[in-house]
Amino acid sequence: MAYATKREQALVLELAQVKNQLGAARTTAEERLALLTAAATRAESVEKQFGLERREHDLAAKHAVRLELQVQALKRRRERLQAELCKCQDQLARADASGRIRELQKEKAQLQQRLADLQTYFTLRIEPPHAAANLAEEKQGSANPG
Repeated sequence: MAYATKREQALVLELAQVKNQLGAARTTAEERLALLTAAATRAESVEKQFGLERREHDLAAKHAVRLELQVQALKRRRERLQAELCKCQDQLARADASGRIRELQKEKAQLQQRLADLQTYFTLRIEPPHAAANLAEEKQGSANPG
């Protein structure tokens, strides 16, 4: 191709340079478009992950509140059970005291019986049984003079 003028040659050369620049720019634009598409995909993925993390955080916060409420309920239950335990211990102490009183009363009755047995023993030892019978006859005789 023969170019008529230098001007046409310059324009053809400039056109070739522009086409080269356009091709390079197109390649760069396509690369940037690919990078932007990847960044957009990554941003979308991060947003989804952030949404999941936020939901998990909300669930964990709700779970923590439920656990705190359970802890408070268990503390109240422990206090109630401790009060009941003290009440039962007091009742046991009273029952134990009354049981001890019964034991002491039984021991007192045994000691009184033993004392009576000992008095009988010593009475018989000091006064033989026939003396006691004679004494009984004398009492009857003095009561019936006659």
